[in-house]
Amino acid sequence: MRAPVLDEDRRREPAVLDAQIANLRVPLGQRRSLARSEDRNLLDKLALDADTAVIGNLLRNPRTREQDVVRIAALRPVAVSTLREIARSSRWSQQPRVRAALARNPACPIEIAVQVMGTLPLPDLRELSRDPDLPPATLAQ
Repeated sequence: MRAPVLDEDRRREPAVLDAQIANLRVPLGQRRSLARSEDRNLLDKLALDADTAVIGNLLRNPRTREQDVVRIAALRPVAVSTLREIARSSRWSQQPRVRAALARNPACPIEIAVQVMGTLPLPDLRELSRDPDLPPATLAQ
């Protein structure tokens, strides 16, 4: 059974568990569970996970802050599935800073970028139009 392993991991030094998470040596089910934790340090590490369920749990975690989601949305490189998960989040997709971070990320799928850009204020759109890292299709919109 895996439950005793989780209990054992909680007794370990936090640095050991952090290193395992950073190296993705923690099993997927455990990472999904840890994304619901109250430990800010663990949440920061899990923000880099490419699994959509881990990111989904992280986005639903009441301890997750807007700055965390902005940082995730701005990551380069980042999994497209992560950006899609943020865009689907009813909690975070309405936040202006999160929408701006999604639109600025060159990895953001064009359909999400266009949807998000339609909600940004004009100064943000002007800034986006000068971003050389954005794909030409996004800039054309």
